[in-house]
Amino acid sequence: MTVIAGFRCQDGVVVCADTQETLGSSKRNVPKLEFTKGPTWSAEQNEMINHDLALALCGAGNGHCVDKIASRAWDALRGIAHIEEASDAVESMIKETYREFGQIFQPESFPEAELIYGITIGGQRRLFQAWGPLVLVKSYASSGIGHFLADFLAARLGGNGASGWLKKRQCVAGGDYILF
Repeated sequence: MTVIAGFRCQDGVVVCADTQETLGSSKRNVPKLEFTKGPTWSAEQNEMINHDLALALCGAGNGHCVDKIASRAWDALRGIAHIEEASDAVESMIKETYREFGQIFQPESFPEAELIYGITIGGQRRLFQAWGPLVLVKSYASSGIGHFLADFLAARLGGNGASGWLKKRQCVAGGDYILF
């Protein structure tokens, strides 16, 4: 059962995912969470920038589609210094990936992927949920076949819809409980 979840907290973003992938009738353990942290190189400024930039991304659905988007996400953030620019850059990259590969696949056969990702930079943080090319800013998000259970548990922990007032350690404990 796949479950991914994310919380926007007072002091950061928490993104979590299980590790079980189903392929037909078999299951295997794979990492579903990608975490990347700055700094990045700026060719314009000829120096390292964004020492506090971080991206955490996890996905449910077609693993290959999730992996493709995850591999492009960090590159979309290189050289960006503000949360608004970072938000727009990743959203544009997701839409462009769907546009590019949508031309290759037959109509109605594009593999589906649901993503939850968080970006922090300059003391600011945002949490996003993407269903295909549709991206929304969220304070709490869950996805995967286990999202109903995750939503139920998060609501009891105070994280569903109101996680912005919780501290990071509380969200980590909540995410751990949801995955357990």
